[in-house]
Amino acid sequence: MPRSRGCRLCLILCPQVHSLQELRRSASLATKVFVQRDYSDGTTCQFQTKFPPELESRIERQLFEETVKTLNGFYAEAEKIGGSSYLEGCLACATAYFIFLCMETHYEKVLKKISKYIQDQNEKIYVPRGLLLTDPLERGMRVIEISIYEDRCSSGSSSSGSSSSSSGGGGGGAGGR
Repeated sequence: MPRSRGCRLCLILCPQVHSLQELRRSASLATKVFVQRDYSDGTTCQFQTKFPPELESRIERQLFEETVKTLNGFYAEAEKIGGSSYLEGCLACATAYFIFLCMETHYEKVLKKISKYIQDQNEKIYVPRGLLLTDPLERGMRVIEISIYEDRCSSGSSSSGSSSSSSGGGGGGAGGR
């Protein structure tokens, strides 16, 4: 079967060939969904697990909630204060914070783990469904951004969609589904 560079089916059949950047090039961005921070337990970093209705036809509710709960668990782990955090603080004060030039903090290590987890989730779950998670760190830890992509193969002539998206009506693209 010949490969078409812009086809989402090809992304599913040949995932080792395509990267996340190729998804961005081969599919057009339809909309973005933002999962807000949850401040019900104070200012600790956690995100709402409420399922966005825009994702209804794209991903199962259970998969989405599992992803957000796992992220919330990682952020709780990063903010946990223990002996190592206390020792890091003492070493930082004793060395005028020069210690951080040659050592990663516990928080930074967990942020790297979160970034790897998001990359893994994108490759296995989200990209094959035409979705892309953006690391909350890239958005100032305020939101989890989920980009929804439309396959260019199936949207042959989308001239009507381009006129509604330029109107800035905040939801003009929803009528096409």
